[in-house]
Amino acid sequence: TSYTVFTQLFDPSDRLVAQQDNLPVAGLAPTDTWQTGVLIRDPYRLALPADAAPGQYSLQVGLYDAGGERVQVEESGGIKSDHFTLPVQMD
Repeated sequence: TSYTVFTQLFDPSDRLVAQQDNLPVAGLAPTDTWQTGVLIRDPYRLALPADAAPGQYSLQVGLYDAGGERVQVEESGGIKSDHFTLPVQMD
């Protein structure tokens, strides 16, 4: 299956402030061509609004299919979700 990657940055009040969705490596490495054991580097650059305040933000990253159905993942502790969440400190 070919999946689209989503990256969403939320501010301390849980408001979406930046987002980028695209096929991996800007379409050059679709997930249906991935091979087991091969590392795919897929950088993202999110544009922050000029008024972005300092604080603890959260970055959500995940995959979805052509119908918009998100892939379920298992985070630490066995918690299932449709994305990974990473803390981001904005200074």
